[in-house]
Amino acid sequence: ANINSAAPRALEALSAASAEIERAPALLPEFIECGSKFATLLLASLQAGVDKDPSLIDTAAPFAAQLDDLCAPRAARAGKPWDSAGLRVEALRQEKAPLLVPDLLQSLDADLRRPFDVERRRPMLSRLTALLVSCNGGGGGALTLPEAAERTSKALEAVDEQTQQAFDQAVEAGEESKLQGLVDFAKECACWRGRFSPAARVSEGPPVLWRQLEQRKAGLTLQTMLANAERSMTARAKELRGAFEKADRAVKEFKSREKLKESTGFTWKFKLANGSFKNFSDEKSKEVEKKYQAWVKKGKPTEPAERRAEITIEVASYASKSTMPGDGDSVPADTIRSRESPATRMAAAGGRPRCKYGESCYRKNPEHKKEFSHPSDPDWNPSTNAPEPQPVPPITDSESIAALSHSVRGTAEETYSLDFLLMTQVNLTRKGRAMRNINRVSTPPLGQQCTGEYFTQFNEFVSEAENILAKAELELRLLGDAERQKMQEQVDQVLQAMRPALTDFLGLAVFVEDTKIIDDVVALLGVHAEALGVKAALRESRLRDVLDQLRQAYHEAAPLHWDSKKIAKRGASASRWDLMGLMDSAHDTERNERASRWDLIRLMWKHQPRVGPLYYCRCALVQSKREMRTLERRHVQSKCQALLREYATDPDFAVSFRREAGKILEDAIKRCAERYPPEVMLGILQTATAWECDLAPLQAHAGEYARMAVLGAIASRFQPLERIVDVLDIANSLARAAKQELEAFLAPIPAVIEGAARKAMESTKRSLEKKEGEKEVADRMPACVKRIKELRSKVGA
Repeated sequence: ANINSAAPRALEALSAASAEIERAPALLPEFIECGSKFATLLLASLQAGVDKDPSLIDTAAPFAAQLDDLCAPRAARAGKPWDSAGLRVEALRQEKAPLLVPDLLQSLDADLRRPFDVERRRPMLSRLTALLVSCNGGGGGALTLPEAAERTSKALEAVDEQTQQAFDQAVEAGEESKLQGLVDFAKECACWRGRFSPAARVSEGPPVLWRQLEQRKAGLTLQTMLANAERSMTARAKELRGAFEKADRAVKEFKSREKLKESTGFTWKFKLANGSFKNFSDEKSKEVEKKYQAWVKKGKPTEPAERRAEITIEVASYASKSTMPGDGDSVPADTIRSRESPATRMAAAGGRPRCKYGESCYRKNPEHKKEFSHPSDPDWNPSTNAPEPQPVPPITDSESIAALSHSVRGTAEETYSLDFLLMTQVNLTRKGRAMRNINRVSTPPLGQQCTGEYFTQFNEFVSEAENILAKAELELRLLGDAERQKMQEQVDQVLQAMRPALTDFLGLAVFVEDTKIIDDVVALLGVHAEALGVKAALRESRLRDVLDQLRQAYHEAAPLHWDSKKIAKRGASASRWDLMGLMDSAHDTERNERASRWDLIRLMWKHQPRVGPLYYCRCALVQSKREMRTLERRHVQSKCQALLREYATDPDFAVSFRREAGKILEDAIKRCAERYPPEVMLGILQTATAWECDLAPLQAHAGEYARMAVLGAIASRFQPLERIVDVLDIANSLARAAKQELEAFLAPIPAVIEGAARKAMESTKRSLEKKEGEKEVADRMPACVKRIKELRSKVGA
C-alpha cells in the first residue's frame, strides 16, 4: 500500500533473485511472473492514491523503470511477453496530468515569492512543462489547459526577471563562477516555454534572455582573460628575454658553428622494473663507455668472456628486507606496491579485481561475473566510499628521525655484469637476478645543450598563450558583431605581443639549425602561426643568418686604406706576387711604426740557413689557412644558393637577397683588392653573376684593381714583360667574370697601351745594350719579341 516503503524492498528482493536466476534457468518463468505481479500491484497502488497525492506518479516512475530493466531482457530471452511498467506509468501521468497541473502552479507561485534558487526551481518547472505537454490539448479538473499555459508563461516571465537580477548581482559581486549556471538555467526556461508554446520558438524581437546573458558573460570572461593574459605574457616575455640573452651568449662563445653540432660523448642508461630508463652516474657512465670502447677496439667479439665487463655500484644497505630495494631498483620495497596493476591492488584490498573490458564486456559466464567486478557492481570503485587519506605529518621529533636513520646501515657495493653484445646487465651480487636492458645514448650537440633550457621555456610560453587564445576564440563566437569586432582587436594585440619573443626564438633556432623545435612551435601555434607571420619571420631569420655567414666569410680583417700611390711606389721594388695580391699587404700605419710583414719575411729569407724551416712552416700554415677559408666561402655560397632556390617563387625575397648580398660582395671586393688573392675576387664576381646581383659597383672596383695592378707591373724593374703579360691574363679573367670587354674593364686603355709599349721598348734596348756576345743577344731577342707579341695581343694594339 505504501509505495515509498514497499516498492524499494520488493525491488531489492527481485534484484537479488535476478543475480541467482542464472544458476536456475528453470525458474525464469516464475521470476517473470513475479515481476509482472509486482508491476500490477504498483500500478494498482498508484491509481488508488494518485487522486489524493498526484506526486505519487513521480515517485513510482523510477521504480517502474528499474523493474523494466530487471525483467524485460529476461522475458525476451525466455520468449515471454512483458508489459512495460514504465509506459503504463507514463500513460497514467498523461491521464492525470490535468489534475496535477493546478497543484504545481500553486507551488510555483509560492516559490516565486521566495529567494531565487535555481536548484529548487528547476525540477518544478521541468515537471510542470512535462505535464502541460502530456495534456495534448485536453482539459480536466478545476483548470483548463489554456489557462494553465497562460499562467505558466507568466510564471516563466517572472523567472526570467529574477534570473536577470541574479545575474546582475553576481556580476557586481564578482562571482563569475555563478554566471554559467544562470545562463544554462535561462536556456532551459526558453526550451520549456517552446515545448508547450510553439509560438514562442519563433521571435523577431530582441534576442531571448539566455542569449543576452551568454553574450554578457562571454564579454566579462573575455575581458578578465585578456587582462590576465597581458600581465602574464608581459612577465613571461621578460623571463624569456633573459633566458634568450643567456643562451645567445653561450652559443656565440663558439668561434665556429661546426662546433655547435659536435656531441660531448655518450650517456649510458639502464631499465627499471616499471619500464622507464635511468641514467648511470656521470662517473659510471664514463667507466662503462671506456669498457665499451675497449670491446669495440677488439673487433666486437661474441665470446661471452670477451663481450662482458663488470662494474661495481654503491647502493644503500637496509636493516630489514621490508625496506630493501627491489631487484635492480633504488627504491624501498613499500613503494613497489604503487607499481602493481589496479586489479592486483583491488584483490589485495579484499574486493574483486576489475574486468579489463569494463562496460564493453560481453561475457555471460556466471563464473566470470563472480570473479571480476563490472561498472554496475558496488565494488567496481570502492575508493569512492573510502575515507579520504589523511596527510602524513612531517617527521620532526628526534626519535623518529633516529629510527628512520637506523633502517639504513650505510652503503654496500654490488657487482653488475654488462653484456655489450646483448646490451643487458645482471646483478651478480644477487646471484644473477634482475636482468635489465642497457642503452647507449649520444648526448645532445653543444648547440642544443646551450639552448635547451630556453627552448623549453619558450615552448611552454607558446602552449600557455595558445590555450588562452583558443578560449578567447570560443568566447568571441558568443558575442554580437559590434562587440566581437571590438574584442577581436584586443585579442590581436595580445597575439602581436608574442612577436618580439617569437623573432628572438626563430633567430636563435636558425642559428643553431634546430629545425625540430621550429616545427614543434609552429605546430603548437596552429592557425595563429599565419596571423603572427611565422613564415615571413622564419624567412627573414634565415635570410639574416645566411647573410651574416656570408659577411663573416669575407670579413676576416678590418679593411685597409686604399692608397694607389703606395701601391705604385711598392710596385717598383716588390715582387709580382705582391702586386697581384697573393701575399698580405703591409700593416705599417701612421700609428704603428713597426716593421711590415714583408720586411719580416725578407729578414727570414736573408737568414735562411738558421730560420729556413720556420719560413717554410709559416708558408705552409698560411696556405692551409687560405684553403680552409676558401672551403668556408664555398660552403656559405652553397647555402645562399640553396636558400635562393627554395624561395625562388617569392620575388620580394629574391630582390631583398640580391640587394643585401650585393652590398656584402661589394664590401668584400674592396677588401680583396687589398688583402686577398685575385682568385677570391674572381670567385666574388662569378658568385654575383650567378645570383644576378648588380654588377656595376663590383665592375668598378675590380677594374680599378686590375688597372692599378697593370700600372704597377709597368713600373716594375723585375721581368717587366712577363709581369705585364701575367697581370693582363688575370685582368682578362676578371673582365670575363664581370661581363665586360677588357678595353672597358681597364679604361682608360690608352694609358695602359702607352705604358706597355714604353716598357717593351725599354726592355728591348736593355737587351741590345748589354755587353754580351752576339750569340747571347741572338738567343734573348726571340724570347723578347715573343713577349712583345703576347703583350700586343693582350692589349689589342
